[in-house]
Amino acid sequence: MTAQPDAAPLGHNLARGIPAIIGAVFLFSFADALAKWFGQAGYDSVQIVFFRYAFGLIPVTIAIVVSGVAGLKTKRPFAHFLRGLFMFAALTLFFRGLKTLPLAEGIAVAFSAPLFVTALSWPMLGERVGPYRWAAVIIGFAGALVVLRPGTDAFKPEALFIVASAVFFALAMLHTRRISRTETNVAMYTYSTVIAGLATV
Repeated sequence: MTAQPDAAPLGHNLARGIPAIIGAVFLFSFADALAKWFGQAGYDSVQIVFFRYAFGLIPVTIAIVVSGVAGLKTKRPFAHFLRGLFMFAALTLFFRGLKTLPLAEGIAVAFSAPLFVTALSWPMLGERVGPYRWAAVIIGFAGALVVLRPGTDAFKPEALFIVASAVFFALAMLHTRRISRTETNVAMYTYSTVIAGLATV
């Protein structure tokens, strides 16, 4: 009798969540393809990052209007500053590598970011990483090496930019986890957008 009321909200959330995730993946892929096109057209990676965050001010403004200025209150301004720098470095390096690498190969290398998140979660957050997760990390890195093919003629040094980007993205995600206990989503998104955008100037 008590299970039925819970079933409807779950189905309702799934009905919204799955299309939202698919839409987000599509938009991120489209943004990456657009960044690659601009890079091949001669734009510097820092310029591309600047315009990306400049357009990012639109949803920031909407979020502030909806939630109010109170959502910008923060207890950890320096943490937001670091997170913004990590995001700036991650995107700049990613777009730099994507300029010359095939899009599919660049995205495949970028997927190593969750592996760095797992590997760094213990020293940065003190979270326990069990043997199965370490095994998954090792297998994942082995897969990344297959894509990178170091030591062969197929190896492209530009791929190292994307590997470095994955490290900075992992640092940003771990920083997000650390500060999300006290900071609002609006504050985290607003400050990272502003700081990363200013870093391009």
